Amino acid sequence: MGSSKCFRMLVKAVSLVFPCVVAAQDEQADTVHPLEEVHVTGVLRERSADELAQSITVIREQALERVRRSTLGETLADQLGVSASSFAAGTSRPIIRGLAGPRVRTMEDGLDTMDVSTISVDHAVSVDPLVAEQIEIFRGPTSLLYGTAAVGGVVNVITNRIPAFAPDDGFEGIFELKGDSVADSRSGLIALDGGNDNFAWHFDAVSRRSEDYEIPGPADLGIGEEDDHDDHEHEDDHEDDGELTVRQILENSSLDGEAYSIGGSWLGGNGFIGVSVSGFDTNYGIPGHHHHHAEVMVGDEHDHDHDDEDDHDHDEDDHDEDDHDEDDHDEDDHDEDDHDEDDHDEDDHDEDDHDEDDHDEDDHDEDDHDEDDHDEDDHDEDDHDEDDHDEDDHDEDEDDHDHDEDEDDHDHDEDEDDHDHDEDEDDHDHDEDEDDHDHDEDEDDHDHDHDEHGAEEEAVRIKLKQMRVDLKAGWFDLSGPVEAINLRFGFTDYEHLELEGDQIGTRFDNESWEGRIEFMHAPWGAWDGAYGVQLNERQFSAVGAEAFVPPVDTSSYGAFIIEQRDFDNWNVSLGGRLDYQKQEPSQGLPEISDTATNLSVAGIRDFGDGFSFVLNAALADRLPVAEELYADGPHLATQSVEIGDPDIGVETSRHMDIGIRGTQGDMNWSLTAFQTDYTDFIYLEDSGELDGELPIYNFVQRDADFTGIEAEFFTPIFQRGGAEVDLRLFADYVNGELSNGEHLPRMPPLRYGSRIQFHNDRFLAGFEVTVYDDQDDIAAIETRTEGYTMVNADFTWTVETPGGTTFEVFVHGHNLADEDARRHTSFVKDTVPLPGRNVALGFRSHF
Repeated sequence: MGSSKCFRMLVKAVSLVFPCVVAAQDEQADTVHPLEEVHVTGVLRERSADELAQSITVIREQALERVRRSTLGETLADQLGVSASSFAAGTSRPIIRGLAGPRVRTMEDGLDTMDVSTISVDHAVSVDPLVAEQIEIFRGPTSLLYGTAAVGGVVNVITNRIPAFAPDDGFEGIFELKGDSVADSRSGLIALDGGNDNFAWHFDAVSRRSEDYEIPGPADLGIGEEDDHDDHEHEDDHEDDGELTVRQILENSSLDGEAYSIGGSWLGGNGFIGVSVSGFDTNYGIPGHHHHHAEVMVGDEHDHDHDDEDDHDHDEDDHDEDDHDEDDHDEDDHDEDDHDEDDHDEDDHDEDDHDEDDHDEDDHDEDDHDEDDHDEDDHDEDDHDEDDHDEDDHDEDEDDHDHDEDEDDHDHDEDEDDHDHDEDEDDHDHDEDEDDHDHDEDEDDHDHDHDEHGAEEEAVRIKLKQMRVDLKAGWFDLSGPVEAINLRFGFTDYEHLELEGDQIGTRFDNESWEGRIEFMHAPWGAWDGAYGVQLNERQFSAVGAEAFVPPVDTSSYGAFIIEQRDFDNWNVSLGGRLDYQKQEPSQGLPEISDTATNLSVAGIRDFGDGFSFVLNAALADRLPVAEELYADGPHLATQSVEIGDPDIGVETSRHMDIGIRGTQGDMNWSLTAFQTDYTDFIYLEDSGELDGELPIYNFVQRDADFTGIEAEFFTPIFQRGGAEVDLRLFADYVNGELSNGEHLPRMPPLRYGSRIQFHNDRFLAGFEVTVYDDQDDIAAIETRTEGYTMVNADFTWTVETPGGTTFEVFVHGHNLADEDARRHTSFVKDTVPLPGRNVALGFRSHF
């Protein structure tokens, strides 16, 4: 960790937290209300968060309703120690303390989501946050309970899809509608629960739609002031009172999604058993991501390949305000054999006709394309207004600009293949006879027919579908050596298609099942604890252009035990786990099997008066995943070629959390420092070589260190009657370095902020500001990221009827300062910013 930045972080954290503690103690009202105890379900025995030494955040009820977004990553991105991958509107995965991918496990009700989101950052997590009743974030190793995929942390989404009990009144439900301004999004939720003493049932359904979202500036940071008219930034241009109004959007960032579930449980006197069937279906765009940008497709006998090095480069950016890039009509487009300065008919194409001055001012008069039309920054906002390309743009001679076919060029006979640029109702349509390159306008866009011209780049979308069957059972208050048993089993059939236009580019299939059983034993002397086993099978395959990982069957088996006891003022927990994993790939690749060992110790020392000291230490092994072992090909989501290594071995980490906690009445605070030392840390290293235009990265192992601190403080600062004003302050920082001092890529920057909120029985209003520092501790393969300040606000008005039904109207404002915000943790931060200013309005009812 850089000493200067660590020092700044410590100073800011201390200045944020401890003076406020003293001030709050002096100003706090005499009447305090004990904090509600929040129970954690993702542990063997359900406990409150304060009883656990591990750093845990539990989000529920109003706090969860306020932070919900369309993806799990964005929902949790503002939580302490958590960031997000932010690849697209439909996919964002949580990053915990700088660790992502296969080191952070996402779960639904204690079982893995069993998707393929760890394989690539453009793959979605298959759980919709709208169905969550509670979300638990375990920071630091949780591999003791959940296997080697949890070495960095766990996100556990708690639902009621398999109810363990029936509602008190026999029936209850939630209904919600929400829309926002930044993407014209609409989402809806209906969740119903019912039953009696013997049977309980649950149903939920979610639907969401959003258009391409607005951004406050150019999407691509590489675009300068003079040529910032990239087609991924502008949705709508028009003249308004003589001034050009530009609505900037991030194209292909739209999202459609549905989720549903139906489940039921049979209830007994000391247990239950239930089953649910659920589905998750989404279709989302990958902004700025086009496949086959270097591939040449051969069409008909005239070989219309549209390669950049050949003639007639009519890419999908031609002939609208945003579409005329630097390469249209350049020296490469019209070479010596193509066009002379005059009519371009079949007699004009000798070797001397087309020099570097083709299409100069003689070809296009001042009414058509002025001197600025075809320079480096040509085709500015005024290039193609309603007066452009009129009947004077192209000579009355119907053969003008005919690109005749000769031996060397893709010239087309003026009768059959001429590129006549005829005027069609001012739309700049370029009609094609028989084999012409017909560039028709579609809904005010000059979109091109990609079916006939295979080399045109297609917008990429992902269509994902998962069906899931879950079984859950529990027995408690048992007599004998086992006091309780918990059983969980899940099976998923997962498929997602990466679509290039209407064509399937890559198909991912994943059939997986996971089961675990936990036994809570009667006390062994002073020790109280549990043990269990966990099994998992996965059959993964990918076929297509981006199948950079071969089909692999993976089997894993684990056994674990956790024990705890009290020693005077200490509460101590010990645990151990042993895992076995076998990978069986296709294509004649070697089969690999290995074992992993995990040990942990945790302690809480109570000092009295609400103060406590916490210690959490773990020695954890992580077994490599399929992509680290067998990857071999282009991975266009990361714009690189990734090469795995079957000789990669176990990754070992030594982790320690040390913290201080305090709770006095309604006020609580915590300060935690952590360090994780990795032996044989697995990561992608730049080989320095290229495969075409893509850099080649190899999975290698090096020693690495992660260090950081987290601070959080909450207190009421005003209380009167039923009204209260609360203050929350927070800060977090993490640094990751290789043993040679090089920084690891995509590490979250220093972050600190505050939230102040007012609430009573009917109203809740909050205002929060979060500052993201510049990130200049960067790896050699990345660029620095400028910091930004995120300003959010929210308001909720609640009315409760005498019958117990509540109605809520809420307004949420995000990025109210309209910042050009880019997360350093994102692979596409330089081309895909976060949404601009957004106001969401919604209605919710609990009945």
